[in-house]
Amino acid sequence: MNRRWGLLTTLAVIGAVTHWGCQPPPTNDPLSWTGRSDQGGGTEADANEPLPTGGAGGSTMTTPPSPVKMPPNMVQDAAAPPRTDVALPPRTDASTGSPDTRSADVAVMKDAPPVGMGSPSCKLAVSLTTVTTGKNYDPKNVGAIWIADDAGKFLKTLKVWAGTRITHLNKWNAVTTAAGLARSKVDAVTGGTISTQQTHSAAWTCTDASKAPVADGSYQLCMEMTESNAAGPTGCVSFMKGATAAKTTPADLSNFKGLTLDFTP
Repeated sequence: MNRRWGLLTTLAVIGAVTHWGCQPPPTNDPLSWTGRSDQGGGTEADANEPLPTGGAGGSTMTTPPSPVKMPPNMVQDAAAPPRTDVALPPRTDASTGSPDTRSADVAVMKDAPPVGMGSPSCKLAVSLTTVTTGKNYDPKNVGAIWIADDAGKFLKTLKVWAGTRITHLNKWNAVTTAAGLARSKVDAVTGGTISTQQTHSAAWTCTDASKAPVADGSYQLCMEMTESNAAGPTGCVSFMKGATAAKTTPADLSNFKGLTLDFTP
């Protein structure tokens, strides 16, 4: 009998240990979640729901929500100073290739067309007729037409008709040499000695011998012609380059007639 009772007692102890090992022990912990069912039949309380702390009359506390974590590359500190580790390439002067330390506004002004230089359409159309001098090779002749500034300094040749006798265009040779541009024919209409006195047409595009636009102001149209192995007649007439179109007919010179200057800004 005692042996049987001992066996039953042992089985009861083993059963109790097995039961408590499979089920959570009962608790009176006041911080346990309310409304929770460990059997899957209920819903777990929301993390922000007040939790009882001591029964009736006790105070309550709430669990703050967990902070939302952002990836490190998305975190931005509004008070952080601007980045200084990204360097922009320095500006360079287009004409020299050297660093340009001027402000952007000044650099832009440099690239803008110079004030008072006119437009790409700026043009002076010229027409004149030469008159014989009755010299050695009349009516054969050589000549030149060019532009000078208001002081008579050579700027650009418009037309030259001369071959081996080009050396006898004394005035034109002198002014081009004085300007450091001996016998310059940049953009000029050129040809050899002609056999008759005739009407000549030429055009100026408002640029100098380096093809740079010139400023508005007073200029001269100059001309020269000879029918001998010596200096022949020369002459200059003034005109204005500006913002207004103008067509002028200067008075005839002794050996240059019918002058017409038609300016388009």
